[in-house]
Amino acid sequence: MGNGRDQATQEIVSRWAQRDFDAALGWVRQLPDGRGRTNAIQQMAHQRLRTDPRTAVELAQLIPAGQERNNLTGALAHGWVAVDQQGARDWALQLPEGETRYAGLKGVIQAGAQHAPEGAARLFNLLPPGNAQTQAVQGVVSQWARTDPPAAAAWVAGLPDAAVQQQALQNLATAWGGIDPSAAGRWLQSLPPTLARDQAVQGFVGQ
Repeated sequence: MGNGRDQATQEIVSRWAQRDFDAALGWVRQLPDGRGRTNAIQQMAHQRLRTDPRTAVELAQLIPAGQERNNLTGALAHGWVAVDQQGARDWALQLPEGETRYAGLKGVIQAGAQHAPEGAARLFNLLPPGNAQTQAVQGVVSQWARTDPPAAAAWVAGLPDAAVQQQALQNLATAWGGIDPSAAGRWLQSLPPTLARDQAVQGFVGQ
């Protein structure tokens, strides 16, 4: 019964928001916390992204703090880049330190890496070491490998966090190996003999 009610809420909100977004939002705001409210906010945010991305990302803050809010923030930031890359970047950079900033930056980085991996790499350095960088590094490395794998390799070599660098080495070995196996193999052979190198080699050989 709950799923049917949530589905009905989404359908109502979708139609209402198309006619009167502010009125629909006012109604959604007063809904009790739960799946129906969260789904409605997510739906309205994605609808708004096409015409007003800043308002869309602000809607994510109506969801209680946690993974769902972070996921929505990152997805909206990613979509914003397609509409206005500079606007999305400026928005993410002005956010205070915290999960919202990191989620927004990750979305901008992953989307931006598709067109400007070097710029995405500079933003990457603004993420705190650990999970935030580990989750974002694949997007940077895999895209950079398509345009300039030696430059990507040089960047990966300079990553200060060992766990992030290990993940990046594996990502680069796989991406580069799919494009130019001979060059990727020579790069792997040039690396110092470490566990990270060995794991990257395993990924390269196993693809």
